[in-house]
Amino acid sequence: AFEFTSIIAEDFVELEINSKDHGTYRAEQVKVGSQDLRVELKPLAVIIGRVLDPAGNPAKSFTVRPQSKDGQAKSGSRLRARNFNPADGRFEYKGVGNGIYTLSIRSLQYAAVTLTDLRVEAGDVLDVGDIQLSEGGTVSGVVVAAGTNEPVEGARVRVVQGARAFQPGKATSIVTTDAAGEFFFAGLKDQVLSLEVSHGNFAKERLSGVDPRISGKSQGLLVELAAAASISGVVVDSRRQPVKSIAVYLIGADKSTSATGGTTKTDREGVFEFLGVSPGNYTVKAHRFGN
Repeated sequence: AFEFTSIIAEDFVELEINSKDHGTYRAEQVKVGSQDLRVELKPLAVIIGRVLDPAGNPAKSFTVRPQSKDGQAKSGSRLRARNFNPADGRFEYKGVGNGIYTLSIRSLQYAAVTLTDLRVEAGDVLDVGDIQLSEGGTVSGVVVAAGTNEPVEGARVRVVQGARAFQPGKATSIVTTDAAGEFFFAGLKDQVLSLEVSHGNFAKERLSGVDPRISGKSQGLLVELAAAASISGVVVDSRRQPVKSIAVYLIGADKSTSATGGTTKTDREGVFEFLGVSPGNYTVKAHRFGN
C-alpha cells in the first residue's frame, strides 16, 4: 500500500513506481484524490547460467552484464555489470526487461565471452547453460628476410602496448623467433594491438591492426624484414685521442631517438656502432656532461 498527502497539484499528477525485480510503472495522468488505485507490476526476466574456467571447473569470480541492442533495458533502467563469486560457478541475473540482449561474461584471469541475440520476455527464466572461459587470445607468425623469404632467427617481437594487452599473470610482451623464424603470444586481451619486430641485421618493422579475436588478423602473420644499414664511427677529443664511454645519439628526421632506438656508448677505443638502421637521414651527436 502507498499514500501521498499534501499534494500541491489540483487536477492530475504523474506517478512512477520502480521495482528492481519488476521494472517501472509510469502513469502520466493520475487524478489527485484517487482512492484504492491498483497497480499491477509484472516480474521481469531472469538470466541464469554457469561459468567454467578453461579446465572445466566452476569459475570463482566473474562479472555478468546484459545489454539490449539500444543500450537501454525496456524496464526503464540501465543494466549494470554485476559481480558473482559462487562456489559452483552459477549466476542469476534478475531484473531484465523485454528485449534482445547481448550477454558479456568477464573474469580478470581470462578472455571475455559474449553471447548475442538473446531474446527475453517478462517473467522468463532464460538458462544460457554452461559458459567456458578461455586463457585469452593468441597471435602467431613468422619473420623472414625480404627478397629471400629465409626465416630470421633471433628476431625480437614486442607487443607495443606491453603488459596492458595481456590477461593478468599472462604477460610475456617480448618473444624471440626460433630457428624457423616463428613467434607466438598467448593470454592476450580482446583488443587490437601492434607488434614491433627488430633484428640487428634488419630494419625495424611494425604491424598494426593485429586482432586476437580474428584469425585472419592474428594467426600465421608474415613479417618481412628489409636489410638494414649500419652507422659507425670514432669519437675523439681535441687532441684526436679516442674518448671512451661517451653517449652517442642517432637522431632521426623527427628529432627523436625513439624512432630508431638510437642511443649507445663508445667502447675503450672510442668506437660506436648503430645496427639495424632503417633507410633515411640521420644526425649523429656525441655528448658528455661537463665537457
